[in-house]
Amino acid sequence: MDHLLTVDSAEFDGGSAKTWLPVEDRPPVGEIRDLPHEQRKAVQRAPGLMIGDMGGVYVNRLLRGHNHFLAAQTDIYL
Repeated sequence: MDHLLTVDSAEFDGGSAKTWLPVEDRPPVGEIRDLPHEQRKAVQRAPGLMIGDMGGVYVNRLLRGHNHFLAAQTDIYL
């Protein structure tokens, strides 16, 4: 199975903001978590997408002979 795509609710979390947040999106002073909630949310979830409770969807490709199948997994509990 090959991983094709991850669709996540947020671009980064509190721990990965230092490495994952593009330089252009970083505040000129301080850290992203120092921003007011609405400003931080606009950077962290720019498309406004919310999957479950901050979850994600993972799309994989499965090859069986000459057949291709797509499989989606999620970390959302229903």
